[in-house]
Amino acid sequence: MRRAAVVVAALVLVVGGAPVLWRMTGPKLLRFPYLTGPARSTVLPGFEVSAVAVEPGVQLRVAKRAPKSADAKWLVFFPGNDEAQLEQGMKLLTRLAGDADVGLATFAYRGFDGSGGMMSPATTDVDAKRVVEALQVEPSRMVFVAFSLGAPVATHLAAKSRPSKLVLLAGASALAMLPQVPWARAMRGDVYEVGEALREVRCPVEVFHAEADTTLPQSMAEALAQQAKTKAVVVPGATHATMLELVSLTW
Repeated sequence: MRRAAVVVAALVLVVGGAPVLWRMTGPKLLRFPYLTGPARSTVLPGFEVSAVAVEPGVQLRVAKRAPKSADAKWLVFFPGNDEAQLEQGMKLLTRLAGDADVGLATFAYRGFDGSGGMMSPATTDVDAKRVVEALQVEPSRMVFVAFSLGAPVATHLAAKSRPSKLVLLAGASALAMLPQVPWARAMRGDVYEVGEALREVRCPVEVFHAEADTTLPQSMAEALAQQAKTKAVVVPGATHATMLELVSLTW
């Protein structure tokens, strides 16, 4: 019995200590809790919300506003870590579109804003691909607009699907996301990173950073811009939270 207790104690130390050891010796990444939960978004006028199956039993909520013209461009938004991801996207897209006849689409990641499942680096790239394919629009007519956590997701997809443009707003080059559990601080977390994907993107890339961003450092925008062989544009007076209200884009 004593030997069995020792073995169990050793296993607990190994399992519990591994994430702590990773924290001490692994990369020093910014860490944030997933803001997952039930549907919270208010659907804006003109948009419709539907579900896209990404695997058996898992559906993501998608909000879109179709254009009048069949050959119009589409703005596709990849949200940040927000409890109301669809609303975040709909508000930005509506403001950017103005009176232009352009298609608008955004979606909530797994576990966010009423979508099924739980977001992870292993599933996100496939999920984004299936959501975009469900729009039934040629990628060459799409502009990918990504905010914060959305930067790795949109960049990985842009490297393969070749949209007409990729826009990164206060984009995260790399960060770790944690589940909402009491022991999260001791966990390794899910690592999302742009990595080398940006070097494989063949469309024009625009990088924006908020002048007063205290959530993600300006060095991230500079690193992304360097990989994309462009210059980061600083949005005067903007914070991470107000970036989507102040940034101006062309497409």
